[in-house]
Amino acid sequence: MGDNAKKLVFKPEFEDQLAKLLKYQKMVNDTVDMVRHEIQKSGDMLMPNFTGITGTVIKCKNQAYGAIYKITDKNKVDPAFIKEIVSKRINPDTKAIEDYLAGMGELPEGIEENARTKSLSVDLIEKK
Repeated sequence: MGDNAKKLVFKPEFEDQLAKLLKYQKMVNDTVDMVRHEIQKSGDMLMPNFTGITGTVIKCKNQAYGAIYKITDKNKVDPAFIKEIVSKRINPDTKAIEDYLAGMGELPEGIEENARTKSLSVDLIEKK
């Protein structure tokens, strides 16, 4: 590109219009984020296991992301509760841990529940 790149400039009126659009986009995104947060907060307050809301044109889905459990002490964890080792990182086997929890009423040694963050997605429902 070299010297040719220096010749590219915005026309002032185009740059002004694009700047306005980007400001509006930010305002809309910030407002949607605020509404998303309020829906999630209200849903969690009314129902501890709030999974979302589906309207006629909007669908909100509340999901937790990340591993359910985490290994706190890899030296104490029974290998039966390890699913895989990736780049020196060991991942808990959620099914084996949940089977153990259901039978024993407690988590295996070296395992604890992971604090997962929830996120609410808001999407338009596609009409078919």
